[in-house]
Amino acid sequence: MPTELYERIVEWAPAVAEAEPLAAILQHNLLAHGRDDDWYREGDNVGIVIPHEKIFAAFGMAPSTGWHRGINSAMLLEIYRRKVDPGFRWTGWNDENGKARVTKSHRIPHDIIQDAKELMLSPEDYDDWTYLVSGKSANSRRWTRTLREERRELIEANEPVIEPPEATRQIQDYLNSLPQQYFGHGAHGNLRPKQLDKAIWTVADTINEEERRDQELRKLYWMRKFPQPLYLPCDRFPRLKADHHNQAMNLPSAVLRSTYTPRDYELDLSKAHLASYVPVAKREGLEVPTLERYLDANLEGDTGLLAGGDLWLDLASTLDLEGPQSAQRKAVKRAYSAVYGSSRQNLLYQIYTEYAKLTGTYLENFDPLEPLLSHPLMEELLQTRDKLEAVITERGGLKDATGRFIPLSAWDETKDQENRWRGCMAYVNASYEQEIMAPIFRQGFDERTRDGKTRFRVWLYQADGATVRVHRDYAHSPQIERLQSAVAERAEELGVPTELEVDHTPDR
Repeated sequence: MPTELYERIVEWAPAVAEAEPLAAILQHNLLAHGRDDDWYREGDNVGIVIPHEKIFAAFGMAPSTGWHRGINSAMLLEIYRRKVDPGFRWTGWNDENGKARVTKSHRIPHDIIQDAKELMLSPEDYDDWTYLVSGKSANSRRWTRTLREERRELIEANEPVIEPPEATRQIQDYLNSLPQQYFGHGAHGNLRPKQLDKAIWTVADTINEEERRDQELRKLYWMRKFPQPLYLPCDRFPRLKADHHNQAMNLPSAVLRSTYTPRDYELDLSKAHLASYVPVAKREGLEVPTLERYLDANLEGDTGLLAGGDLWLDLASTLDLEGPQSAQRKAVKRAYSAVYGSSRQNLLYQIYTEYAKLTGTYLENFDPLEPLLSHPLMEELLQTRDKLEAVITERGGLKDATGRFIPLSAWDETKDQENRWRGCMAYVNASYEQEIMAPIFRQGFDERTRDGKTRFRVWLYQADGATVRVHRDYAHSPQIERLQSAVAERAEELGVPTELEVDHTPDR
């Protein structure tokens, strides 16, 4: 770890510099990733599992050696508590679940924990390093420069199992050709340190669960070193994915939006998953009038057919739940997985887990969710999907939005024989979605060569949406309407009942 952090630790607990076993226990308590699944208390560095083998190993002995000497792991932890951390408390163990202790509390200073987490979660370079356990000097780990050079090489060498559609490649070419300084420039970059600091504070303010908070912080710390998002195709899906150095597209909405300026617009295809299913089904002679009617009503905000004029709210109204309506609406969005081949049981399970995450309420069973499957839209969707499954199985695959045949064999290595159709159906549906997304990025390319003036840039890809920044010298509405018009034209050509909506923009 950086020598400066090591010196602060030794100042807090001098015994660490004098006894390697104590330093080893502290290192585990400070830097361990895993947490006990059943741990119920929130807080940094509690719920850490400490296997008895690791405790004995820190003191240089095997468990059997310790037992023959009349020593158990609790005795060794008690030495650590007395010498290093008086606030350290731990649980007993249950022999049925393995011999391990779980950290209940500690008094490691908050600033040391936060700096250690940043070290653990980020690729930061430091000039001076020291081993915590031995106290010996270590060489600097300057390796991020090499990673920067290798990023594009790895993306260019990537060979997905299924070559993505031309539309996906066009989107990738636009995004990966954006200039680095557009993201990392110290004064103007979209993801410059000042903006990322806002996101880090948002994580701290909005995410209570330690493991999830650390997961999002890891993304942000890496983005400090690699502010430019770069994308590569998924192996068996027509979308792009972000390389692991910059996961901006996968940040929670609140965290990502904290980096926006008043000139940013988050655009999203309306009900893209469900809408893309319409041409797939109709092409195979499967009519879906109910789905089309509900999608049209959603676009029009029809309160006569839909509760609140909103499709998700209408589906949520079928649930036999008393919890917050907003949580029900958000949870029921998981119903879109039906067009990606999700089984009825798995569909309900996804809604169950999402609702539990949102409310902290774990239902005893799926009974309150079952009425969803009787909604007219869901009944039609599941019935036609079963027929489409038979078509895919009989033909050994299905054509995507461009007419390319996508074979079931592409999933031989990842799915059981009886489940390969799910991957194929998901691919074909998403190919329509990406065809409709592509005009946004074609407009971005056109903007570069139009007249030398950049009125907007599409700077973040979000699968069925994107974030656009309008130049300060131009009116916003004409630029957004231009993108919406391009998308509407392509959606009409493909017979997909969707439109490009402004999902979010900061208040101006």
